[in-house]
Amino acid sequence: MRPSIQVLFVCGGMGSRLRRAPGIPKSLVPVGGRALLDHLFDFALPLHTSAEPPIVIARADDTHVPAFVTQRISRAHLVYQPNPDGVANALILTTDALDPTSMTLVLLGDLVLLGTFPEPWPTHPAVGTWHNAAPDTIRRNFGVRLTGSQILLMREKPKDIEDLVCGIGVYLLTRDIIRQFVHAPVDASTCERQITSALDYLSGTGVTLVEFPFVGEYVNVNSANDLAAAELAFSKLQNTSDVWTPVERPLLDT
Repeated sequence: MRPSIQVLFVCGGMGSRLRRAPGIPKSLVPVGGRALLDHLFDFALPLHTSAEPPIVIARADDTHVPAFVTQRISRAHLVYQPNPDGVANALILTTDALDPTSMTLVLLGDLVLLGTFPEPWPTHPAVGTWHNAAPDTIRRNFGVRLTGSQILLMREKPKDIEDLVCGIGVYLLTRDIIRQFVHAPVDASTCERQITSALDYLSGTGVTLVEFPFVGEYVNVNSANDLAAAELAFSKLQNTSDVWTPVERPLLDT
């Protein structure tokens, strides 16, 4: 049985490497005829079952994402990140708005997900994985080492990918786990607290993390080449119904 789910979207990236209009956040870059975030809403909002509203994290100096979210999901809870200091720090800002009785489905706002997370869903905190990734995709994202379904370690942009599967920017967490991120180390070179290092740290303290396997087509849109790959994935989708069928766009007004 799937647990109660509260969805949370992290939309702080500015997408400067995508060569798009200045000031347009990465999550609003158009692909397949619509904003990345619009596609993510189609994917994730039907999974939201918590009595508490969906959460969207935006940069404090960004007006585009809040305007888009307010138009699409009138009851969404907007959280503003004052400084771009890492996804883990962004999630820490949401703890007062998290439903303690639900799992939190965290999705980074620059993803294309044309597929599904098959049942049964894990009951432990989990990290999204994609077993169909090409080696270069693992190197450009992050790698996860598994024993069975349990995660042993995570490595950001690994050079050596032996025994690693591709990690993706989707996480199934709890409020208590997110609260523990404050104890995770901050990267000395970037002054950021990233979610991969925070979860790796918690795993080292005895927290059990498992994989959350995704089946379908996945693109993490970080570059112009990624954007082209995403456009190709949507183009293929128009000619087949094998992978994913768009759902009716929910407004979640009540």
